[in-house]
Amino acid sequence: MKHMDVYGVTCRYYSQIYAYCLSNMRNVEQAEDVVQEVFLTLQLKYEQVELEQARSWLYSTARLKMFEAVRARIRAGRHMPPEEIAQIADPTQSPELWEETLTQEEIDEAKARILRELTPQEQALFTEIYVRKRRHKEVAKSFSVTENALNVRLFRLRAHIHMLAKTALMCLILMVVKWR
Repeated sequence: MKHMDVYGVTCRYYSQIYAYCLSNMRNVEQAEDVVQEVFLTLQLKYEQVELEQARSWLYSTARLKMFEAVRARIRAGRHMPPEEIAQIADPTQSPELWEETLTQEEIDEAKARILRELTPQEQALFTEIYVRKRRHKEVAKSFSVTENALNVRLFRLRAHIHMLAKTALMCLILMVVKWR
């Protein structure tokens, strides 16, 4: 695989590998750590990975990294709380670190890409709540659902956007790294 292919592979499979790790680890922080390890390993060993085999390589590496994480916790003799697990800087927690790396144009493109990935119904809900800033009661009525059902849809929408944002961020970071 060529270095430029790493970006495409990451964009294509990041959310799938994250879902796989989360379903097996059942802990968001630990799953995120494993996924970061998988894609860091891909970044370091991309020359050894065939492009046609990238998906299976990612799943195999994720499985191995999950076992390593479990073994490390067992060896430590205790369950490690999420705050003790080493984490890669989160741009939502420290945006100043990323403002120097990403241009406003790149950030805007990532936002647009995330919105394009939403279903038409999610886009409509996003527009009503976050762009037009309509009240939940009004939006629920226009969508012919109860306020509770609307709140569930909003929760799912935010979770979907969060997952898409992580994928977009990882792709942006790889793109920036690739060009430097």
